[in-house]
Amino acid sequence: MTDTFVKGRPNIFFAFPAYGGRVMTEFMMSNIELAQALKSNNIGAKFGCLSFPDVVEVRNIFLSIFYDKTPLATHIVMADSDMSYTPQLILDMLDFDHPVVGIIATKKKYPIEFVGRGQKVEPEPVGNFMQVDGCGTGVIMITRECISEMLLKIPSIVDPYPIDRHPASDLISAQGLTRLIRPFDPIVNMEIGRLSEDLSFSNRWIYGCGGEVWCEISHAVGHIGYHEFKASYLSFLDAKKAQEDERTAAEQHEIDLQLAVDETRIRELNEMDEAAE
Repeated sequence: MTDTFVKGRPNIFFAFPAYGGRVMTEFMMSNIELAQALKSNNIGAKFGCLSFPDVVEVRNIFLSIFYDKTPLATHIVMADSDMSYTPQLILDMLDFDHPVVGIIATKKKYPIEFVGRGQKVEPEPVGNFMQVDGCGTGVIMITRECISEMLLKIPSIVDPYPIDRHPASDLISAQGLTRLIRPFDPIVNMEIGRLSEDLSFSNRWIYGCGGEVWCEISHAVGHIGYHEFKASYLSFLDAKKAQEDERTAAEQHEIDLQLAVDETRIRELNEMDEAAE
């Protein structure tokens, strides 16, 4: 892990889960460009990459490293190693200055679909950001204040068991951790069933702490499989609105045609009545 933190400026801990130790080329290129942009904008950065079979544990370990072992870090950005993005996405998320800011990523399939619920809380976006009731963690930015609030209001997110009893104890101990903060543990109950780790985090923040989750929707973010599936959620919303407008216009055209036919028929009937008189 490299470290260029300086006190008194934004410092971001970049946490990269690499499933099976795999890191996509597009992801690496994104972060080479990102490192240059961060330096140009005087933003401190530390980069870490971990591989472990359980995605929930990797996210919890990274979150614990951020909060307990990198005290100068003001934000954590988790970005999965099969994502691609521009540096401007990260800069825009930072400028937006909210405790939790993510994206609505594409699924790895055609036609393009999007991951997560992405349910709008407010009817209209604020600039290029939309408030949602949960988002994925393909690329997500979380502030230190958010985790402090979660620890205050949901203290049960601290793992009560000793580190040496954990399946990933060697990995955790190697990071110098003495506890594990677990806001990504899946929530399971009779009302909502089992939530994924990303939506469980959102649920705890929104309903357990009274927080908000926002997503940047204008940037085209790639999700890499056998192909780079890339689109912005804003383009999806624009296309959906265009289809709805087209459908509405077609329906109105049908109504107008029917009214014209009805008016013609009424006029003909009136003329027949007049002729009969």
